[in-house]
Amino acid sequence: MTVFKHETVFDTAGRTMEFKIHNRLSIVVDFANYEIIIFKDGNVIDRTNFMGEPFTITDLEMVLMQAHKSCEKLSKV
Repeated sequence: MTVFKHETVFDTAGRTMEFKIHNRLSIVVDFANYEIIIFKDGNVIDRTNFMGEPFTITDLEMVLMQAHKSCEKLSKV
């Protein structure tokens, strides 16, 4: 079982979930617009649209695992 240590902010009305992985890195899943948006230092560094594509909890877990690995590098900077 994978255990992540980050803050998750749910905005039910806005249909988003934000994962604050690191003080410099966050991921927003925007269910209203079918997007995953990755922010580094407050700037969008990647935006992926998953409309019409299967998007499972396993897919989300993979994104979060990659983000946590990237944070190891950010922590050293």
